[in-house]
Amino acid sequence: MRKWIFIGLLLLCGHLVADDYMEWNWPVTDAPPEYPGGQNALFRYLSDSIHYPKEAKINQVEGRTVVQFIVDTLGYVCEVEIYKSSGDSALDAEAVRVCRSMPQWKPAWQIVNYKTGERRNLRTRYTVPIHFSLSGSEHKEKTTIQ
Repeated sequence: MRKWIFIGLLLLCGHLVADDYMEWNWPVTDAPPEYPGGQNALFRYLSDSIHYPKEAKINQVEGRTVVQFIVDTLGYVCEVEIYKSSGDSALDAEAVRVCRSMPQWKPAWQIVNYKTGERRNLRTRYTVPIHFSLSGSEHKEKTTIQ
């Protein structure tokens, strides 16, 4: 009897995993999308391109916005959206603006034929957390103004 319960639980878990996979419906890649120059270049781009929103700076708002977007088969960034909000609309809008203005990426790819090495580019979803924090001098400015 225990054997059947265990098998039934395995079948149920397998069904749940299959349903979750079908809902997600993203292909497995052999190489993920890559920002030109790699991860360090992506972080450098983000830090150089983000302009702290004025009202967020005045109100000393800090936070983390998680942005998701699609890197299409040609490497262009599209369908940029907020995955997790920082709680401040100005910070979220700046994160979306910066992601939409990214240069063309190297698209993800998958090998189609291992004998010939033929591969195809894939549309993939990419997630980037963007941290907004004020430096110590900006905190001092606020306290001296008041």
